[in-house]
Amino acid sequence: MVLGEWGKATGVSRVTISRRGERFVRVTFIWELVMASQLSARSEFTETLAIHVGLKNALKANEYSKIPAVQKAAEKLCQELAGERSIYGRQLSMIRLMEKGASIEALGRKLRCSRRTVFRYLNHLEDAGVSIKLENGKYGVDKSVGRMLRA
Repeated sequence: MVLGEWGKATGVSRVTISRRGERFVRVTFIWELVMASQLSARSEFTETLAIHVGLKNALKANEYSKIPAVQKAAEKLCQELAGERSIYGRQLSMIRLMEKGASIEALGRKLRCSRRTVFRYLNHLEDAGVSIKLENGKYGVDKSVGRMLRA
């Protein structure tokens, strides 16, 4: 399964789920899903978030139930996006940890990455418009960001 195409047209991201060159489905997600949810900047994180949210909503609505191969591919893509092996998945984990407040060392330990990588992820999230606070040596995010990501 390959995440094939991300349309860069204004207001829309496109995804093609394909397998061995065979196109199963093209799903179009409206960019306003992400923009309305407090993330102001367009970045790889927000584009991936739009794709992830769109796929999860389509799966909940059983939009792929008629074609089992597409359903399976969409489920697998959702798991891969949110998994530890993807940068986006690690950034989601980081946001969840920062909801409670976490130091750089704690974030690095939980994500199993270096201090430098933690700072790189923090920069990616700030570029995406996520408001990150530093209080008493612990990084935090607004609870609303965490709720939005769980929706």
